[in-house]
Amino acid sequence: MHKTVILLPLDNRPCSYKYFRLICQTFDIPFSIFFSFDDLRRISRKENYYIISLDNILFGGIVNSRRLEFLVKKSNRTIMEDFLDFIENNQKSYFCIYVSVPRLLLNYMQEIDKILSINNYFYHIFRPHQEDLLNAYERCSHFSSSEENYIFNVRKEKLKIIDYFLSQVCSKKIKNIIDFLVVIDDSQFKGLNFLEASFLKKKYSKKIRNFYLMIGLDEIHLLILSKLISREANIYFSSNTELSFKRPRYEGITVKELLKYYRKYLMIDFYRVENSVYHWKIFESKRQEESVNQLEGFNSFDKFIKHFEAIPIYPIDSNTQFFVDLSYANGASLEVLKFLLTNKEILLNLKSFWSWNTFANSLGSSLSHFLIHRSINKFDREINTKLVLENFLESIYQSIIRYFAKKFSWTNSEIQKAFKIILDHFEIRDFDIIKIDLPWERYFEIDVEIRLK
Repeated sequence: MHKTVILLPLDNRPCSYKYFRLICQTFDIPFSIFFSFDDLRRISRKENYYIISLDNILFGGIVNSRRLEFLVKKSNRTIMEDFLDFIENNQKSYFCIYVSVPRLLLNYMQEIDKILSINNYFYHIFRPHQEDLLNAYERCSHFSSSEENYIFNVRKEKLKIIDYFLSQVCSKKIKNIIDFLVVIDDSQFKGLNFLEASFLKKKYSKKIRNFYLMIGLDEIHLLILSKLISREANIYFSSNTELSFKRPRYEGITVKELLKYYRKYLMIDFYRVENSVYHWKIFESKRQEESVNQLEGFNSFDKFIKHFEAIPIYPIDSNTQFFVDLSYANGASLEVLKFLLTNKEILLNLKSFWSWNTFANSLGSSLSHFLIHRSINKFDREINTKLVLENFLESIYQSIIRYFAKKFSWTNSEIQKAFKIILDHFEIRDFDIIKIDLPWERYFEIDVEIRLK
């Protein structure tokens, strides 16, 4: 690839840029990462591919794009015009832009049941008006609570901003936006985000070349990268269970329906076969549960480590090179972790391991990594192994350590000590952990860095 791939990520969490950086380094893909539009537009103008989060351009990240005070700022329109000018002034470059339609639950983490109820209430009110959703939003003015009022107005204002941006793309007839993705941020069931995405699709899919709907968000930049690089190919995978239209369900749709989004965007098809080098472990219950649910009832880390010995394993065939564990959201199954900890030769020989967030986040990341592997035969094995192992450690954190870290308010050094206890227990000494960090000072995710010995 002669063009440089320039990323303006969703935000500054490591997952928004770290995997991109490691994949680019693994396959010798020229790249640059910027975290603000001001820094981005200072670079010299030449032929590039741009992967741009519109949430970053307009609001500085995903959190602000869910806050009413940021959405109603008049400066958003000024920034938008500056960005459109930047695109038009870089005619030899190509832009892939994505924007999220929000779920908003993160604003009310202590009131999830109430917010889900509000979301469901609004969904049924506006479902008959999805053909003219924005006008229906503008006409609505009666709310029974402050939460209702806030959530509704955030949705309305963000939809107006996205709609205005797309209308400007159409009116200016901008040709070098090669993909525009409206991304339904992970939602516990079909809510307003599905209506809003459907409204935008119906209004703009025939006006804007390569307009796509996707579900997920944190992995979208990786999917875009893989599309820029990979050749069209069928995906042959093996899995622990058949896929059906009724179950399992993920975020308001079935897994099989989710694959339709990938099929259209990546121009690939999926075939389940036996003993593929690419294996998916899919959850078999009706819905994907949280990985920490596997630890319910354990009051101490030491007691869990003793119990870990009795946990059954999920055997991974030695010919498996690419593995994605979709058993749980935010982490892997204990059975998979136990097997790879006790079979480190298989772990160290994996070309890909993903299991870090929701179903779409993990599967989308895994598909991207797999497609790039398929397209670029030569790769840096050491960097790729670092990516595999750091993803594996993130899964250990999410599925085991996070539960106790949050419960007992552990420091970074105590978290690192817990990693050492687990790795020493299984006699894994092939790398050193050189960095532990908690992005945004919360226990929800971890940034872990290793040095191979």
